[in-house]
Amino acid sequence: MASPNKDTEASPLVYQPLNKDQREIRPLEILPNPPDGKVNCKLHIVLLTPDLYYTCISYVWGDPNVTEEIIVDGVPRQVTVTLATALRHVKRHWTEIERKSDPDLDTSKFRLWADALCINQDDLTERLH
Repeated sequence: MASPNKDTEASPLVYQPLNKDQREIRPLEILPNPPDGKVNCKLHIVLLTPDLYYTCISYVWGDPNVTEEIIVDGVPRQVTVTLATALRHVKRHWTEIERKSDPDLDTSKFRLWADALCINQDDLTERLH
């Protein structure tokens, strides 16, 4: 699970560009875990509208050298252990809480925004937007 360094080279994640004029953001959907137990996510590009249902998480990035592999859009990706743990806990607990507060809520549409994944960290313009 956790590794003290990047012993597995992951393919680079290919981010689709956001249309800033359209106020697009890139929340993620946490998919069911595959048999290997890795966190499995999919990025979506959506318009930032008042009725958009998503939740932001705040977490400590942690030591960038202590990572865990997750799957994003089918691509292995190294993230900090703190982010992988946060995603695992959010998936497990948040949908339970939301379902109790609104039994009619479609939790399959639950989206999450975590800066390390939802912002293309290699794109300075996007990071500053």
